[in-house]
Amino acid sequence: MIASDTAGNSASSDVTVTPDWTPPTVPLAVTAAATTTSSATISWRPSTDSVGVAAYTVTRTDSTGSTTTIATVAGDAPTTATDAAGVPGASYSYSVSASDAAGNTSSAAGAAVLVMPVLFENFESGTLGPPRWTTPIQGLVTEQTRVHSGSWAADETSTGAATWSAAQLPTTYRALDVSAWVYVTTRSTSAGFFKVRSATGAYLAYLYVNATGYLSVRNDAGNVTHVSTTPVSTGQWHKVELSMDTNPGGPISLWAAIDSTRVSFTTPVSSTETLGTARIGQVVLGDTVTGRTYDMAIDDLTADTSAS
Repeated sequence: MIASDTAGNSASSDVTVTPDWTPPTVPLAVTAAATTTSSATISWRPSTDSVGVAAYTVTRTDSTGSTTTIATVAGDAPTTATDAAGVPGASYSYSVSASDAAGNTSSAAGAAVLVMPVLFENFESGTLGPPRWTTPIQGLVTEQTRVHSGSWAADETSTGAATWSAAQLPTTYRALDVSAWVYVTTRSTSAGFFKVRSATGAYLAYLYVNATGYLSVRNDAGNVTHVSTTPVSTGQWHKVELSMDTNPGGPISLWAAIDSTRVSFTTPVSSTETLGTARIGQVVLGDTVTGRTYDMAIDDLTADTSAS
């Protein structure tokens, strides 16, 4: 660089420009969580860069291998993005890469895999009923007292009456995985969390806590009860899960979990046990059986095809 003044005096100096060839670090801890049957929130930890992260690129890859960019997030913005164009029941993997102002781009982070639910209910509308649900049987309402997330949950209370509501699924499925968060306040009998039925309402199976307090599964189609060795304690939230594959003509899959740990049944599922020939078409919230006494809350109910 040479500088001069009006008198003709001049001076020079050397300027060294160091190019930036180093990309940002790879974004870590990418997660994807469904927010409806067709949308999800993707989150990740921020990257670092010697100068600064300019942007993050979030991509979605479907089961055919087709990759789409769903969001470009500024480097100084919160590290979350929304996919609002999912398909119920579809499986996606989400990746995030970081870039800097010099155009350097990091490798993509490890993908977060998500199966879009075919039913998602967090009760945040504050109501329970048509068009998604049938009109609830008295005793099943929404509440704001015991809530797992958000501001609302379902309340299931009975001194002998059935308390339930059914949701029709978008289509029928051979296999389904259903989960929910439950909070049992009191009970003196068995108490049902949710059931799966055929599209016409035939009972297939349901998940419940039995009279002695253990997580249990009733195979209604096959007329078999599976009691676990794991209790469902009162006074705290638990995530409970029922996974089933009806697999007509072959060995079925039927298992349950609590707090992300599969339970063991005292009567194991046998190789000859059946779940019938009907496909799954409904999810029932609550308990359809009369003569039971309980008070509990249910929140964040999800059904997806990850069991298939």
